[in-house]
Amino acid sequence: MTQLNFSERTDLNNNTVSDYEHIFRYAKACMVTFDPETTLVIDANEAACRLYGYSLRELTQKRILDLTTSKPERARDLIDQVLQNKEDIIGTCHRDKSGSLHYLEFHSSVFMTDNKPFIFSIIHDITEKTIAERKRQQALEYSENKYRTYVNNAPISIFITSHTGSIIEVNKEACRITGYSEEELLSMTVMDLWAPDSAESARKAEKALFEQGVMSETLKFVRKNGKNFFMSVSVIKIARDRFIGFCQDATANVQLENELKNMNESLKEQVKIEVEARRKQEQIIQEQKKLADMGQMINAIAHQWRQPINALGLYIQDAHECWKRGLMNNTYMDLFSETSMGIIKHISSTIDDFRLFFAPDKKKVRYNVIREISELAGLIEVQLAAKNIDIRINSNSEGEIQVYGYAGEFRQALINIIYNAADAIESAPDKRHGEISINIGTKGCSIVITVTDNGTGIPDEHLLKIFEPYFTTKEEGKGTGIGLYMTKLLIEKHMGGRITASNSEKGACFAIILPKGGNCDEE
Repeated sequence: MTQLNFSERTDLNNNTVSDYEHIFRYAKACMVTFDPETTLVIDANEAACRLYGYSLRELTQKRILDLTTSKPERARDLIDQVLQNKEDIIGTCHRDKSGSLHYLEFHSSVFMTDNKPFIFSIIHDITEKTIAERKRQQALEYSENKYRTYVNNAPISIFITSHTGSIIEVNKEACRITGYSEEELLSMTVMDLWAPDSAESARKAEKALFEQGVMSETLKFVRKNGKNFFMSVSVIKIARDRFIGFCQDATANVQLENELKNMNESLKEQVKIEVEARRKQEQIIQEQKKLADMGQMINAIAHQWRQPINALGLYIQDAHECWKRGLMNNTYMDLFSETSMGIIKHISSTIDDFRLFFAPDKKKVRYNVIREISELAGLIEVQLAAKNIDIRINSNSEGEIQVYGYAGEFRQALINIIYNAADAIESAPDKRHGEISINIGTKGCSIVITVTDNGTGIPDEHLLKIFEPYFTTKEEGKGTGIGLYMTKLLIEKHMGGRITASNSEKGACFAIILPKGGNCDEE
């Protein structure tokens, strides 16, 4: 505590006293000296007078207690703290002569004169600073209250936690969805809310949060009533030891996903069953088609055999007559033997032709379309001729036209169309002379084969149905409805081609489009 005896000032140089007084009087900072006992202002400089709006005479007749807006006991307590050297900077509010308020900061020190303490204070007007700070604080409080209101009334659950999982703050929705009160939640950790069977998933999510500072996951929790529920949780780190989590009830979504998953599993199983049933159905259809084809093949063989068997019968009858008449000789027997064996070999080769022609293919090969069609026509032309039907083959391409695939399946598909055409010609009411034309051509990388007839044609309402299994326009017992279905299956699934049906001026027209075998250039 500084001690200064005013009586000693008389010993000082007059100039020195004048200098110090000049500094005090005209300093820009406000300065006052007052008696801490009476709080009467002893002295003040011009800056202090301007601050308070009083003259020096008026100001020295005022007490500090008269100037401050603080309660007397509070002002007295502040003065005591300065006297006890506990505080040297004190902020308080004072009122000037006009009644305006000033927020002042007193930088005070105590000095002694004649063993009596006095307080010397340098005053800083911090009104603008204080008002600005108060406005900032009010704005901060308003903002905090506003956003606290937003958070508290948000439609999603919000949790603020520490890195140990302790719940620090929650909103109303968090209380509603968990069933706990705010007080109960603030005494818990997020781990207390985890469902036991999802703890491992929750720990993995927590680990990702600590490593990356962000986490998004759907987790299972337990309500206060013990019931499980799901929440979609998004958590971000907002401070060194603070995390905020936004949670939304995802129970309905999880249940829907589970239902969809179960439905998908059920559908997969149903599809598997349906595919297996379809496979078995196609197998049955193929077996039925084989039986139908066998009948067609036997019929074709019968037509091929009829003429040579008749000829063989005539030779045998002639031999019997010659024997009865005694006309048998070595020359006759040699001729009879040679002719008969030739007929038998022809019949045997016919069997081999049909057996090899309809034998199933083991692997894909490149085959000549024109040759396959020609051989097929040669096998069935006798059968068709017996029905008064001619078959013609035309090609607008020179040389071979090759396709890569199963030749047997190609022959099978084509013979189904030809037999269908023959049936349509036979069913015509005018018993016309039948014609079946097969035209072979190329277009770019495709081979186009058209089969036309002069039969009854296809009714327009049946054009979209003729390739369906078991669909037939023939009388009961005359058609299975599987020939054209198998044809479409072979051409489109096995050969990678297309087949269409339409009506021409004369009758029906079937078009088969197949990809060429090997490389080709577009025309």
